[in-house]
Amino acid sequence: MNLESVTEEANDSHLQSWSDLCKAGGVSNTPLTPYLDKELLKENPFSVDGTKIESAGFTYEIPTVTLDSLKLVIDEYIAIGIWPLGTTL
Repeated sequence: MNLESVTEEANDSHLQSWSDLCKAGGVSNTPLTPYLDKELLKENPFSVDGTKIESAGFTYEIPTVTLDSLKLVIDEYIAIGIWPLGTTL
């Protein structure tokens, strides 16, 4: 797999759309971006095994990602002005 071409294609198809959504949704500046750097994919795991941290007594506030938990995060982002309005369910 050529990571450079994969990330280039993903960025080409998402960056302009995100910019358009932000502009239409009233967001002029946001730290959120769909930009994907090939180095983030290179030899990095796509998931994390939480066994060690759980064995130290850590418990997850939200143990499973659900549509409702994602909506809560997006609603917080909208409230602080870094997520475009009108882009959620």
